[in-house]
Amino acid sequence: MELKNDVLTAAQRGEHVKIQAEGHTFYLLSREAYDEFGKVDYDAMSTEEMNLLADEACAIISESEADGY
Repeated sequence: MELKNDVLTAAQRGEHVKIQAEGHTFYLLSREAYDEFGKVDYDAMSTEEMNLLADEACAIISESEADGY
């Protein structure tokens, strides 16, 4: 898979990048963003916190789709 310059530049700046290739959708995250997932203690989260996290993830995905990646 080859990345376009603007996509590669965005990824290098630490931005999330949505890539579509061969009928699949991929999300490219910076190492720092990926490492943050391991720091979250999901067991300690309330239902409200889980719902807020899910809403935030949906907003990020929707924003990416609206940007036309």
